[in-house]
Amino acid sequence: MKIGLVFNGGGGKGAYQVGVMKALYELNIHHYVQAIAGTSVGALNAALFLNNSIETAEKVWQTISPDKILTLKGTEQAKKLMNLGVNSSSPLIARLLKAEGYGVFSRSGLLEIIYENINLQKISDKKIPFYATCVKWPTMEKTYFKVNGLAPLKIEKILLATSAIPGVFPSVEIDGVQYVDGGLSDNSPIQPVYDEGCDFIFVISLNRDDTIEQQFPNAKVIQLVPKEAQGGFVSGTLDFKATTAQRRMVEGYNDTMEIIAPTIRTMKREANLFNLMEKFSEEEKMFQLNQKQQTDQFNKDMSDLFAQLEKGK
Repeated sequence: MKIGLVFNGGGGKGAYQVGVMKALYELNIHHYVQAIAGTSVGALNAALFLNNSIETAEKVWQTISPDKILTLKGTEQAKKLMNLGVNSSSPLIARLLKAEGYGVFSRSGLLEIIYENINLQKISDKKIPFYATCVKWPTMEKTYFKVNGLAPLKIEKILLATSAIPGVFPSVEIDGVQYVDGGLSDNSPIQPVYDEGCDFIFVISLNRDDTIEQQFPNAKVIQLVPKEAQGGFVSGTLDFKATTAQRRMVEGYNDTMEIIAPTIRTMKREANLFNLMEKFSEEEKMFQLNQKQQTDQFNKDMSDLFAQLEKGK
């Protein structure tokens, strides 16, 4: 059984995914994960998942605060943005982008979180393929960065770029190209995980209206959508209060245990049955091989015996 995980983007709503992660650890499903991808905050959570410490992931979100993430670069521009109350792809927000890479808030808070909680070299050394979605600015062409094997500094830039909401955070230059939030093109990066040959792909959404329209033959895509709405752009995406994050983590955990856990248990039973069938098949092959070897040896012994009898005549 080869499982892939996809972490969708959604800013402050990302705390929900940590609750999902905790449930997956308790269900021991993390041992089967063979590929992972994330967009925006989903990429950050994916990195925390690969760090193999659910406690660290919980601590990040339990101690988060608006001033850690939304470090103001300009008060007046921030007020304008907050008053919009619409999603980041709105033409209204686009009007704020007077210069390439312009953003109201700095990235110092996110950098601090990365430095204190994520071992980027460990992430680079991981064997599990890890992809982060970014969008080239201003062409809006999506790019799936494969993080494995990259230098820690480049991984840091990718994590900043994939969550660089235009008008909120500045774009990030990687290899001479400006990149912004991957959610503008592919907020649910299933494709790179599918291309890794996963049989089951779990998509952890942060919006109740998220849908998966593309078909992925020979793979079962299972989408987890929050039972309770996680908020809009200002009330959700830009909501980084610790109290709200705690509530979202609890909801993510409970939703997973209620909705996904039965599916996972069925998958594990099927996987065990498949393994037993494979084991039986291998044992049958060995039995047949031994039978053939014994038959061949018997025939050879009989031939030798007849030959000796012929000589004795």
